Amino acid sequence: MFLARALAAPIAALGLFAAALPASAAPILLEDGVAFLEVDPESSDGLTAWTLNGVPHVRTQSFWVRTSAASPEQPLGGAPLVSSVATDASGDGHDDTLAVAYSLGAGARIDLVYALTGTAIGAPGDPASDLTLDVTIAAGDAPLALGLFAYTDVDLFNSFADDAALFAGAPLAASVTDSSALGAYASSWSLAPHGVEASLFDTLLAGLLDGDPTALTNALAASGDVTLGAFWEIALGAGESITFSQTQSLRVVPEPGTLLLLAAGLAGLVARRQEMTR
Repeated sequence: MFLARALAAPIAALGLFAAALPASAAPILLEDGVAFLEVDPESSDGLTAWTLNGVPHVRTQSFWVRTSAASPEQPLGGAPLVSSVATDASGDGHDDTLAVAYSLGAGARIDLVYALTGTAIGAPGDPASDLTLDVTIAAGDAPLALGLFAYTDVDLFNSFADDAALFAGAPLAASVTDSSALGAYASSWSLAPHGVEASLFDTLLAGLLDGDPTALTNALAASGDVTLGAFWEIALGAGESITFSQTQSLRVVPEPGTLLLLAAGLAGLVARRQEMTR
């Protein structure tokens, strides 16, 4: 699992979630054209891979929740899973949309809806993919106050030492570029975050895992093995809900010498999908 790459520290059971993270089943695979997305709803990793032509560019994207300013955050994947439904919105025979719902207790819940699109296989031009994520937070019978963190680890071309991350604009949008200038990741939220952080991989993840409340630094740029953090304070009355969206994109220009490797990677992902659906 991805977190094993980072730290050996355990995630404590911190009160909001009744149990430690369950043993996760196989990730759910979405695909559209040359784009593939893996999501493991019952792990702390969440989104576990986003690839173009078989080459990973986003390693993971996860959400973390805390119930007060003094409490540590916990991975959303540790909350009780209400439902997880993958569908084929484009009608091409492959699932490209995933709706996941988590219970926060007392009728409160968080719903995530992933919708993936990608350049058609064999289409002229450079490969590209877009991912829309809708987040809905709903209170139950009582008011709900929580902090929500989004953590994204982008490793363009599956390399992690030569990337540069930047938050810019209003509301703050994020980008990651590669030193080769052959790839780019972009992200924007419909609801402006209350805090952000462009940071190195081990620094930001360590803060989420250390058992203490995390305060993002609002650092707008970082270089190297970069990650992106965003944070929202949500306060809802009983029965109220809020929905906001993240729009993400990947754009890459393959180097001529990598085309055979890209084709081999795509073939491998197709074989994996066939194996998962047996």
